[in-house]
Amino acid sequence: MTSLRPGVAMVSSAAVLLLLMAFMILPLYRLSRDRVAEIAVIEQSITTLQGRINELASLRKIGTFPRAMLWERDRVSEAEVALQNRVVEFAQHQGLNLITFGVAPKWMETHQEHIAIELEAEGPLTGVYDFLAQLERTTPPIAVHNIRLRKGNSYGYDDGAPGRMNVYLQITVWSFGAASQ
Repeated sequence: MTSLRPGVAMVSSAAVLLLLMAFMILPLYRLSRDRVAEIAVIEQSITTLQGRINELASLRKIGTFPRAMLWERDRVSEAEVALQNRVVEFAQHQGLNLITFGVAPKWMETHQEHIAIELEAEGPLTGVYDFLAQLERTTPPIAVHNIRLRKGNSYGYDDGAPGRMNVYLQITVWSFGAASQ
């Protein structure tokens, strides 16, 4: 057998080395190209969010809030009571047995003061549906912050009729309140 010439061996080694480098560099190039595309998407999201933040900040400077959105009374505490009375009235009208109800703690910072009510009740599932529908149609609007439903006790409600399953409802509703000036 004849040995390879030193020049051919060197060229072969260089070719193998170039192939190895190509197989290592090409995936790294693709990975870096993908990362650059991801960075561009993130930068666009940042720009969009910054625009939204600026828009919201400019709304705060306006200083007026649509009166149709407010539970307005002489004092904000009276607006809380009015909201509570309305929510309790809706629940009772739909045949829900109230367990507890009252003013809920504030959980968010808003430009306009908000008022919140917590309520626990039991009653037929159809009554809960109708109660939620009444809340949705209310003016000024009432929003649901938190709601929990589970099967309730069967104190005469679960008679086997469709939609008459007794449920336990725990709900926090809120709206914007204001003292009239």
